[in-house]
Amino acid sequence: MLDIQKQQFPERQFLSEEKPQIPEMIDPQGRCWDQPDLKNIRFVFVHEIIKWFPFKKKYILKAVMNQVAFNKLKTYSWTQPTGCYIGKMWKCRMANGEFFLCWFDFSSKGPAWCSTKSKPILIDG
Repeated sequence: MLDIQKQQFPERQFLSEEKPQIPEMIDPQGRCWDQPDLKNIRFVFVHEIIKWFPFKKKYILKAVMNQVAFNKLKTYSWTQPTGCYIGKMWKCRMANGEFFLCWFDFSSKGPAWCSTKSKPILIDG
């Protein structure tokens, strides 16, 4: 595993297409799906420096949330949840142990379709 130093750079400005907007889940069929409030999730750029290659730097957009919000997300690591509702969120654990926030979003195919989007998770405090 690489030794990575992480720090936030709040001066990094979002371009409008960079900052994801998770839509609110308003479909009545999704009312039984428990997930954290959207107010508890924010997106920030995290600057990562790989210590083996100190000249290599990159910004990664991550979903930042507290431990309570993280625990409220259901885990689907090898599948997707049934019921495609816009705004439905879950977490996915990758083979390397990193967690991603996943959600259903609007699709360019039309209103009967969902697209799946995801961002790495960073636990805050």
